[in-house]
Amino acid sequence: MNTSMTNTSSTITSTTSTSSTSTSMKSTSSTSTSAASTSTRTSTTSTTKTTLTTTTTTTTTTTTTTKPYCTTRITFDDIFNQSATSGIVPNGYNNLNWTNAVYVNTSTMPLSGYLYAVTSVPYVATNPGGAMMQITSVNGTSFSFDSMTITAAWRNNLAWTIYGYRSGVNTLAGSFALNVLNRTTLTCGSCTNYDTLYFGTSGGTPYPGLANNGTEFAFDDLFYNGLRVGGTMEVCGDATLHVSSINDSRCPANVMCFWAGQAKVQLLLSNKVASTTMDIIAGASAQATLGTNVYTVTLDDVIPYPGMNKNPSEAIVTVTCS
Repeated sequence: MNTSMTNTSSTITSTTSTSSTSTSMKSTSSTSTSAASTSTRTSTTSTTKTTLTTTTTTTTTTTTTTKPYCTTRITFDDIFNQSATSGIVPNGYNNLNWTNAVYVNTSTMPLSGYLYAVTSVPYVATNPGGAMMQITSVNGTSFSFDSMTITAAWRNNLAWTIYGYRSGVNTLAGSFALNVLNRTTLTCGSCTNYDTLYFGTSGGTPYPGLANNGTEFAFDDLFYNGLRVGGTMEVCGDATLHVSSINDSRCPANVMCFWAGQAKVQLLLSNKVASTTMDIIAGASAQATLGTNVYTVTLDDVIPYPGMNKNPSEAIVTVTCS
């Protein structure tokens, strides 16, 4: 795998097998340029170093300890009035706007890389005709990019690029080589404060025997963080939740608003057996109480700093966990 990063400080580690590729990336916005890549290819093994989740064995049998995570998972399996075959990803889906993004039922494309990208059946997303895909936040507020699973649809050594922007400033750029039969999991532990992402593809060699030979890629399980009122995210583990920022579309476009002091959010936590609510002041933390099972966090309300008009529909909240 050829990997390069610009406009960011990056650490990338990957080990490739014949069935999957895992890549982890740390990113901070800066004006410096750097590149780091270490890749070893084998035919039978696959290990991954990521910055998002870690699983460690606590006994010699099957007990594991999982680091808490919290993020919004986009599966493309729950689009309103979804076609059984394919269709355009609509603006507003998961509080994001989409350009050149199409969802595809992988069962209709058996001879393609779509089958290798899918992690939550049956749909994946793709860039039709190899067009540059654009994802923007609703109302221009910021969000963080956590991870996604990707493959090339029709070509090996397909060049895939990602660009992240905030208020017109490029703060993230990366390039990766994708293959049809090898799944790549891209993880970024500190890709925060974006309002626009671009995914582009080019080059590659057509894989023999497939139904097409275009420069499309396929992806599934896009994880990001940026909740609106009524929005949900998955949390795993006995987590402490942090409200790291409350952004408002009424803020100037070139600044990141941070409500502090008495500004707070109301969260609803629920799983199959229990539910609870909690209030967290902006910049503060609170311990979740639903144990180690996966549960859902819903942003119930946003209560602004005293003297600021309440308009929760204009707010996007970033919730992290540890």
